[in-house]
Amino acid sequence: MPAPTELELLILGVVAKFGPLTPYAVRRHFALALALAPAEAAAHRAGCHYHLGVVALAVGARDEAAGHFTAAIAILPDHRGAREQLRALGGGG
Repeated sequence: MPAPTELELLILGVVAKFGPLTPYAVRRHFALALALAPAEAAAHRAGCHYHLGVVALAVGARDEAAGHFTAAIAILPDHRGAREQLRALGGGG
C-alpha cells in the first residue's frame, strides 16, 4: 500500500479530531482544497477531482462523478484510478 498523500493525512487528521465526516462534508473539504490548489500543482488538483468523483459516486451523483474523473484525466492523463472509475461508469476511461 502506498504512503498516504499530504491531503489524505490532512483528512485523516480532521476525522481524528472531529469524528467521521459525511460525504457532503468530505465533498466540501475537497472542493476547498481544489479551489486553493495552485495551477501548477497538477497531481494535487487531479487527486482532488478524483476524490470528489469518488464522493459523488457515494451519494449517487454519477454524472458529477464522471465530470470529476474526466477533469482528473485532463489534468493528469495517466491517472489510473480516474480512468478505472470512468471506465466503470461506461465512459471509456
